[in-house]
Amino acid sequence: MIFKPAEDVPHTAHLLVEVLLEAGLPPEVVQLVHGEGSVVGRALVEHVDVPVISFTGSTETGSAIGATCGRMHKRLSLEMGGKNAMIVMDDADLDLALDGVVWGAFGTTGQRCTATSRLILHDKVHDRFVQMLTDRAAKLRLGPGLDNKTDVGP
Repeated sequence: MIFKPAEDVPHTAHLLVEVLLEAGLPPEVVQLVHGEGSVVGRALVEHVDVPVISFTGSTETGSAIGATCGRMHKRLSLEMGGKNAMIVMDDADLDLALDGVVWGAFGTTGQRCTATSRLILHDKVHDRFVQMLTDRAAKLRLGPGLDNKTDVGP
């Protein structure tokens, strides 16, 4: 795998690769490459020996990558500007669904591309679930991320 992170977070990517290597991943399995997406990312996407592309980022960039991969018959996975929904049906365990929504939306302070950002609720549970979520969210403690009493950090 060639890992080309966003240019504004190179250190995080470096730390992730260090953890993978410390966990025993052979060094030849993951290669870390830094640089601007318009230069380094484009070179990777357009290279004939790179058969699969996975991209997380903007819809505009993902669309351009998708067009290139389509022309080159490359396998592709895109996560572009996701607005990740959680669906709660009328037969759901509402307490379990609430735990999932709270973690999905507020876990890691919502700072991930897969954070829950919208709910699709069955009419039969809508009002009850919204009230449950409102009550739980009101009890979340905001504060320093290293404080054990903090539910949602910076």
